[in-house]
Amino acid sequence: MIGQAAARAVIAQIMRPAPLPFPLRLTGAMPIVRFGSAASALYVSGAIGTRTPDLIVGKLITLHAVGLFSRATALAGQIVTLVSGAIGAVFYPAFARLRDAGEPLAPAYYRVVASYTALIWATMAGLALGAEPLVRAVYGETWIEVAPLLSWIAISEFLFVMLPLHVDIPMLLGRTGTLIRLNLLDTGAALAFLAFASAHGVEAAAQSRIAYGAAWVLVYARFLHTLIGFEWRVMFKIYASSAAAALAAVIPMLLAYRFWVGPEAMAFWQLAVVSAAGGLCWLGALALLRHPSWSEIMAIATPLLARLGKPRPA
Repeated sequence: MIGQAAARAVIAQIMRPAPLPFPLRLTGAMPIVRFGSAASALYVSGAIGTRTPDLIVGKLITLHAVGLFSRATALAGQIVTLVSGAIGAVFYPAFARLRDAGEPLAPAYYRVVASYTALIWATMAGLALGAEPLVRAVYGETWIEVAPLLSWIAISEFLFVMLPLHVDIPMLLGRTGTLIRLNLLDTGAALAFLAFASAHGVEAAAQSRIAYGAAWVLVYARFLHTLIGFEWRVMFKIYASSAAAALAAVIPMLLAYRFWVGPEAMAFWQLAVVSAAGGLCWLGALALLRHPSWSEIMAIATPLLARLGKPRPA
């Protein structure tokens, strides 16, 4: 990592030459030190919450259980990142501009909540129901014990996306101290729930993520409400609409399990067909419900469709 940082510094200097300050001075360093210290504290707290579960599950259950639990949490986390990774990168600078202009943050936050819940709730609902055929296709029959754990962890992700940008916005608004205290409380709750549940087996450990998710919402809800000023009435309307769209997305899978092939026998191509049908049902539900994300999707799709429909020049 040190070599990488040095290489980046050299390449940056070659591409954009700038005079190096000499002698070195510490003038103006304190704001950077304060921000870096706060960011490091948040990173350490988050790392404890992310890495310690392996130690707890390994100590209280078995190393075999650690492998199952880690594989399930990693797969769910990768899918969440794949689905939502680009959203935060788009909205964070938008919030910075709103802050600098003194404009209210709530309208933009509603759009963020709508985008996150619409995408991730539908994906996690499909993951919870399709965990068994997906694990069999991706990892093989040897890892089939991961499937029930993956289902529980996917359900818990419904809670963790109810209040997106819970770290970014407080840091943007200069409330890092309060954020660190809440983050420590959040990490403590995660470890406490996991330690208690692990005494009852690895599936109970996965189920504890749901209890932790509920506690996570309680920890951050009032804080973010104070910072952003959103209305709970609007938030719950978005939640209800996203939940209905997620239900529509899994109807093809439920019908397939009932009338076509069960999860224990479903092949990957069948899972892909059912998932594609679920995606179409999800889009239809967003349109019928006039979900806030539908306008975002159309704003992206309309230029693409227009470009595809244009005749090519001779």
